[in-house]
Amino acid sequence: MAINKFKPLPPAQLELLSEEERAAIHKEAQALVKEQAAKVARKLYLEQCVREAKAKADPNEEMVDVQIDVPGFADRIVIDGVVFMQGTTPRVTASQKRAIDEIQCNAWKHERATGGANDIEYHKPRSFVLNGAGQLLRA
Repeated sequence: MAINKFKPLPPAQLELLSEEERAAIHKEAQALVKEQAAKVARKLYLEQCVREAKAKADPNEEMVDVQIDVPGFADRIVIDGVVFMQGTTPRVTASQKRAIDEIQCNAWKHERATGGANDIEYHKPRSFVLNGAGQLLRA
């Protein structure tokens, strides 16, 4: 059961505040919530701008799209605590894309090596083959 951290004021205490005071406090609370939301938005936007600046400065950090395509025994890939779900096409850095491609390639190799117990007719691999440099080759 969740614990409610916010206890409402008893009616007797609430009556000590005038309507004008309550309206002023309500406006102050709304302004505080808006200020906190703006602070979070600024922080997230700064992080996004830093990622984009790194991507321009370092080719390994370039942002690219990757399709998540894993066999039936898996429904996601997790890298550094970030979850990439089956069937999605997230935007990741080039280095993350290489890691995801390697994980998917190994997952499909494992699926074939174990007899394809989780294989289903409509979900086939996209022919993952990695060359010696770790680059994805498609048939």
